Amino acid sequence: YLRIVGFPCSVEELTQRIGLNPSEAWSAGQVSALSKQPRKANAWHLRSRLAESEGLERHVVDVLDQVRGRESTMRGVAKDYGAILECVGYFYEHYPGFWLDAPTVRRLAECGLALDLDFYHYFAEGDQDTETRRSEQG
Repeated sequence: YLRIVGFPCSVEELTQRIGLNPSEAWSAGQVSALSKQPRKANAWHLRSRLAESEGLERHVVDVLDQVRGRESTMRGVAKDYGAILECVGYFYEHYPGFWLDAPTVRRLAECGLALDLDFYHYFAEGDQDTETRRSEQG
């Protein structure tokens, strides 16, 4: 998802500047439904429209497709406030790797977006022994 956090203007002003409605957004001070604590900063997120089962690379392209034609605006927003394309992967069996083709990397750069990859591996029950043997083998 595209993530912009800590901008000083209102969520509405940022939304108007970008010209897209966020998938989710909040203002500093709003209480989080999850933590029940006030949010510390403004945030604006634009999520992929694809099913979670799709590959991470396809999610990146979908978010970039949503901002197509707004590259200059996104570059300005990224320069002013910082903008990150966050990729979060949860892997339960194996890590499939991550790869972006050159045109997609160019599109990220045209928007001024940083890329953050957060990958988490969760063992299925009984898999830890297999992983322990793999690590012991080098």
